[in-house]
Amino acid sequence: MAIVKSSLSGLEGVSASKVSLTEASVWYDPQKTTPQQIVVAISKSGYGATIQQVKSAEVNSVPQNCLFFGWFC
Repeated sequence: MAIVKSSLSGLEGVSASKVSLTEASVWYDPQKTTPQQIVVAISKSGYGATIQQVKSAEVNSVPQNCLFFGWFC
C-alpha cells in the first residue's frame, strides 16, 4: 500500500492518509484538492477507489477533513 500512500502524499492539499488493504482515510484541505482528485490519484497508482463517506473533523483538529474510500485491485 506504500504506492498508494506515495501517490496521495504527492497530491497538493493532502496532509495525511491511513491506508489498508480494504480502505483508506485521507485528510485534505478542500480548498486545494477534491475527493475526485484523490480518487484519480489512487487510480493512477493502479488501484480503483470510490468515495464512501466525506465528513468534517472537529474544530482545531489536524487535518481538517477526512475522506474514506473503499477500493479494489
